Amino acid sequence: MSCDDYMPNDEDIIRCSKNNQSGVFDTKLEIGKSEFVFVDTGNQKCDRKKWVHQFEDVDIILFFLALDEFDLPPDEIKSQSQSVHDCYNKLHENILIFDEIVNNHFFSNTPVIVLFNKKEQLIEKLKTTTFSQHYPDYQINSNNPNEICSFISNQFKLRDHFPLNKRLFVHSFNSSDTNQIDFFQYVKKILEDTI
Repeated sequence: MSCDDYMPNDEDIIRCSKNNQSGVFDTKLEIGKSEFVFVDTGNQKCDRKKWVHQFEDVDIILFFLALDEFDLPPDEIKSQSQSVHDCYNKLHENILIFDEIVNNHFFSNTPVIVLFNKKEQLIEKLKTTTFSQHYPDYQINSNNPNEICSFISNQFKLRDHFPLNKRLFVHSFNSSDTNQIDFFQYVKKILEDTI
């Protein structure tokens, strides 16, 4: 990676992580004749109100969700009206963050793709714990991963305050699987169909 002519391959990009960095990061990628600019605000949760207006002209919102975070504690308290007890876990916290961001008036017509990741880890965790134990709103007496994913997907759909705009897309992927649907073609197709 330290060579001047180094060019990352798909595997390098997929495995790249900035978990410990804070700030807003832009990454530009040219795929064919299309240019994608990704703006990562992942560790800026507490400063959302300061930066969200900067994105009023975005073409699409990508919201990544790790399915296996249902048993982890939340990172923050959502607002003064909610206490830490109102937010069950990191999964629930991310659904509340989604609600706050995508229902901002800046994004009322912006396509939103919710990307579920880490289903393999979810399946492993469900072998030793019950989803409803960590997510009280889940009233189904089943630990079936597909039913749980459907429930989670529905939680996002219920929080879209602009459903008539038909702008919400939910997609699952495995970050370690490089043989999947071409993600950039998927995004490009949604943009073409909605813009």
